[in-house]
Amino acid sequence: RRDTDGRVVIACRRGTLAADDDLDRAVRSAFDDDDDDDGVEDDGDEDPSALDLVALFHPGLGHPAHAASWRGGLSAVRRARPRAVLVTSFSDRDQRSDLEGLRRIADAPLHSGDFLVAPGGDDHKNAFRSGRAFLDPLDATHLTVPNERTFVLDGRAR
Repeated sequence: RRDTDGRVVIACRRGTLAADDDLDRAVRSAFDDDDDDDGVEDDGDEDPSALDLVALFHPGLGHPAHAASWRGGLSAVRRARPRAVLVTSFSDRDQRSDLEGLRRIADAPLHSGDFLVAPGGDDHKNAFRSGRAFLDPLDATHLTVPNERTFVLDGRAR
């Protein structure tokens, strides 16, 4: 996109999707109008298939109640072929669950080459995590911190 002076600018579209939302439609709609009053004129060159990043904040990929609904959403992410897929988790336990859920949903093992930033253990916490901790409402022994863990998948792998 270009601003009114003709300079190239980076435009960011933000939206919230649930696991079973139509990602393809959401991506297309983010690029198909210029009625957003962001001060950036649409030059018509945007390619909705050229996403830089898809972020999944605490997606619950390994949660039994969400696994089935993520199958379609992750298929849409795969078709969009973003450069990177950022996944955040509440804790090491939550991250392990997300990784296992991702393996199950994708029906394929994950390899070290699939990661731009690999998941880590207790010594590998996200520097930008929340400063607030919460008790898991289903397990009072499980302390959680929003965005405590992250990993980044190479969206163009495979």
